[in-house]
This record gives sequence, C-alpha cells and structure tokens, in this order.
Amino acid sequence: PEVPQSMDRAVALAEAIGADLVMACDPDADRLGVVVKHKGSWRFVTGNELGALCARHGLDHLGERARPPVMMKTEVTSSLFARLGRARGALVVDDLLVGFKYIADGLRSLEERGEFRGVKAELGDFLIGIEESHGVLVTPNLRDKDAAGASLWLAEAASLQKERGLTLIDLLEDCWREVGYVGNSLLSTVMRGA
Repeated sequence: PEVPQSMDRAVALAEAIGADLVMACDPDADRLGVVVKHKGSWRFVTGNELGALCARHGLDHLGERARPPVMMKTEVTSSLFARLGRARGALVVDDLLVGFKYIADGLRSLEERGEFRGVKAELGDFLIGIEESHGVLVTPNLRDKDAAGASLWLAEAASLQKERGLTLIDLLEDCWREVGYVGNSLLSTVMRGA
C-alpha cells in the first residue's frame, strides 16, 4: 500500500462508482494505503501524511483525560506528527529506531515501569504510534502496526470532513497551518541481483 501504483485499480473502481476515498492494506493488514479525491483529482497520501492525519484525528477527539496523551514515532518519520502532538500538549517520544518493535518496547515499558525515555505515563495514556512506512497503531492493546484501527480513524475523519464539504487533504493542510509545513519525499531504489 505504500506504492501509489498499487492503488490504481481501486482508484479506477472508486471513480466509476463515485467514491471519494480509497483505502487498502497489505496481506497481513499491518500497513495502510490511502488515496483521496480532492478538488477533482486523486491524491495519494504518504505514510508520513497518513500518520499525521491519524494523530490529528486522535488529538481532536481525545475527550476528557486526566493526563496528557502519549505519542510515539520512529526517527525516520516526519516531524509533523511530533509538532502536532506537542502543540496539543501530548507527551511525544520521537527518536525511536526504525521498526515498530521499538514502539512496542515503549508500550511494555509504560506498562511495567510507568516510564519510557523520560516520559512518565501509564499504558492507558498511549494515543498513537506511527512510522513513515504506512504503519499506525492506535491502541496499546496490540504491539505492532495495524491497518484496521488506522482505517477506522481515517474513515471517521473523512466522514467528518465530508460533512463540512472538505476532504482529508483539507485536514492535512489545516495541520500545516497549525504547526508549519513539512515536506517529505520518498525515493525507492530497486537493486536487482547479478
């Protein structure tokens, strides 16, 4: 789902039936791909943008909490996620090594010791963990990325935006207005064998 071309057939079907959002996951449902119809054309959402949109939705719908939420990301992931969290008072761990196992380790540490990398919190304070590889975790009950939870959050966010005549891309632009624009570019290199 992190390859835009893998969404082409789903986008063609969405266009044919008048849909305005396409979501797809990989076979083990841990990574999510998203394409949004925005101002008449289809726009692929990068993994960094996907994580920021999920974070924004989660932060917008926290409800009453006794303590600030905890957000985690790996080092290779965009700073937009951390900026959004800090702007809203979240406790952010944003320098983890690549791999969701490091987010899972953070959850274990919160569960067993009530602390992780200087953040003092309980497991129930966890809001979201992301990695730019289209991985999102929105519950501390799992210890790996999960496309199902992320797709539910994004479907709800898209629905709320649509009620206002807007899209997820409008929400992303609102994130940039709130904490500053963050550009990201991904270059994939394929190396074939001898």
